[in-house]
Amino acid sequence: MDIIERELKILQSLRFENVVELIEWFRDKKQCFLVFEYVEWNMLQVLQEHPDGLALEQVRQLSYQLFSAIHWCHTHEIIHRDIKPENLLISKHFLLKLCDFGFARFCNTQTSADNYTDYVREFNVYKNYFDLPSSFFSSIH
Repeated sequence: MDIIERELKILQSLRFENVVELIEWFRDKKQCFLVFEYVEWNMLQVLQEHPDGLALEQVRQLSYQLFSAIHWCHTHEIIHRDIKPENLLISKHFLLKLCDFGFARFCNTQTSADNYTDYVREFNVYKNYFDLPSSFFSSIH
């Protein structure tokens, strides 16, 4: 199963207010097109627009929405594996949407999580990208 097919299968299985909605998809001979709901910003843009930080209540709301999205994914046996500011979309009403399920995997009780974390850590090293949180969590055994 290629990355697009896996992402499609995952997105089609997740319908939740804090996960970006896949509206439609279609293929031509060489490409696959995914049509998502429109969300104005991502977290990186929001943080750059507010260099002194967000109000505490906004932080609480966004954190709760992120944890809700992660919990929803995990209860549906999906691990995202690429949570970062660019993959957290923020609407003009400050509704958070988790997006980009390209690295996500289905995970069940018969599957060991160890099979997933090493790949992400190796990818970050391969790209010469030091990501402290994923490096830290992927190195815990």
